[in-house]
Amino acid sequence: MTVAYDDRYQTATPVTSTTEFLVDFPVFSATDITAAVSGVVPTFTTTGTFVDGVSTDFKVILATAISGETIEIWDQRQPRRDEDLINGPDLVKNVNASFDRKTAETQILYRDMSRALKVPLGESPANLPTLATRAEKYAYFNATGDLIGLSSPDDVISGGTVRFLATKAALQAASIDADIDTIMIAGQVSAGDGGGAQYKRVGSEPSHGGKIQSNDGAWFEKVSAGEMYQTRDATTAGWAAENPDGTIVWLGYLAYEVDSTLTGSASCTSDLSVNGLRPAGMVWVEHFGAVADNGTTDNADPINRAIIYAASGYAANDHDVVNLVGGYYGHDSQINYLTGVTLRGQGRQSTKLLADASMTQQVGPTVQGTSYTRFNMYEMWLDGNSNATYGIRHFRTTHSLYHNVNCTDQTGAGVYITHSCYYTDFVNVDCSGATRGFLCYENQSGSTGSNGMKFIRCRANNVTDGFVFQTTNTTINDCTFIDCVCETYTGHGIDLIPASTYTISQFRFHDQRFDAPSGNTGFNFRTSDVVEPTCTGVYSTGVTTTFSSSATDPYLSGTGFEIIHTLTHDFPSIAAGSYAQTTVAVSGLVNASDWIVVAVNPQGGGAWVSGMLIYGEIETSSTIKITAVNHTGGAVDAASQTFTYVLKRIG
Repeated sequence: MTVAYDDRYQTATPVTSTTEFLVDFPVFSATDITAAVSGVVPTFTTTGTFVDGVSTDFKVILATAISGETIEIWDQRQPRRDEDLINGPDLVKNVNASFDRKTAETQILYRDMSRALKVPLGESPANLPTLATRAEKYAYFNATGDLIGLSSPDDVISGGTVRFLATKAALQAASIDADIDTIMIAGQVSAGDGGGAQYKRVGSEPSHGGKIQSNDGAWFEKVSAGEMYQTRDATTAGWAAENPDGTIVWLGYLAYEVDSTLTGSASCTSDLSVNGLRPAGMVWVEHFGAVADNGTTDNADPINRAIIYAASGYAANDHDVVNLVGGYYGHDSQINYLTGVTLRGQGRQSTKLLADASMTQQVGPTVQGTSYTRFNMYEMWLDGNSNATYGIRHFRTTHSLYHNVNCTDQTGAGVYITHSCYYTDFVNVDCSGATRGFLCYENQSGSTGSNGMKFIRCRANNVTDGFVFQTTNTTINDCTFIDCVCETYTGHGIDLIPASTYTISQFRFHDQRFDAPSGNTGFNFRTSDVVEPTCTGVYSTGVTTTFSSSATDPYLSGTGFEIIHTLTHDFPSIAAGSYAQTTVAVSGLVNASDWIVVAVNPQGGGAWVSGMLIYGEIETSSTIKITAVNHTGGAVDAASQTFTYVLKRIG
């Protein structure tokens, strides 16, 4: 008979309970047929009528009926010869039967060979290492195309021109094949510890800290792959990439290349919060060996190398942000800042720099005689640990921002500002627990002054002095304070100390709170010949040298200082040509003749009552008198009104 091509394999998925399945290809021996249900060989029998050595009605009969499951039936005949061909009347028939069986065996071989891996035409197959060589190893095609086994399970996988290693130490201990030009490490000390990074082979030692040398002497330089992300959880460590539409694609440990069209992290913040993903291309201090281990490791050198790397321009995609994960980083010497670098933690309660040895400042300029600009610090806590004189020494640095930073337990000041530090903003900076909260001291030769600074929602509690500004050789001008708090201090809340020929001027204070402890002999607010200061909404308690009206205003020493507050009062009915008065109690004016009430106006600047005049005057050192005069032609009974009164020190 003729035999059509058949892969001698079939499947069926019955929808009702079925035990018998007809085989749809010719069967030459019952022992050649096998079956599997859902991948498992079941108990079954066979039946079929063989005529001239072939059955066309062969059936597989299962011991247990199936429904909704898939049965596979295939011919697994092994090549063999079942007969001798003898000359006689059945020779032609026997020859045809023999060819039919050989055709079936050939079909089986073709079926199985079609499922095998193939090398391209014209190439020789790759050699496979021996069992002993490849046992518990990972497959890797070397430069000649042969398969070899790589290292150990800890030195995770190689492929193409990229090699994956578990740690920095694994790379330092490894000899890297010359065709490997990219290394991916999963962590600094252990896989998934947050120090994973990508490195490229370079011809010579890089001049910055983002480098590792392998055991064979090759140098690898850290590169940025802004579109690749690494998990922080070691139990789910791996790699992922972001598609242009913002979706995240998991690549696993085997990923080693990313489409250049992939975007950065900005468009998929919500996605990156899942499973702790973060961009691997950013600069993390763990890349340089830093360990947040509560002060056991001295992290000054790795953090400083990370800052140098970020400032050098080697970090691609404008990654000039040096990141610290949550935890406490001990350091035995200063962290050096550089122009254009942002040092960012994960929150003031999460990321701490802990001074573990005596130092002048925890964070300060790399070189004292050099000018810097655009250094920023976000989301961290500087703990002086009674070892550091200053938390931040902001020296000869401009156009910078400190945001959500704590500076505590410094013996000198939480923040020390000096020598031409203009246009710097301090936002949510808390220097509680330092000896002085904020100290701006201009005493450096050649300084052009520290001007244009802003202090917004800053705190200095449990200190000797809260905010101190002093100059001996230049000016300090144009500074603004908004919603700052100073409580429980033994000296002064605000202390402005100009020199005889160098001014402190144009200071603005809005919505401040000062609360010294009972018995404090200092001032909530002390000035001395400060030019053009203004103050609104200041709340002050706790010391005797303060106003004590319902608005509670601070005592101010120094000329030209204005303070603005409010008074709510309901004047009685006033006859035409008559007047009415009310008195506001105050204390601590010391010399009433030094003060005047320059204005009393309806709050918000609106009109009160046409023809009504209101003014104020200092009556005694303990009272302010407010007078309303009726210049209309009839009696006026005005409604209760809130007035703004402005006091100015003139003496």
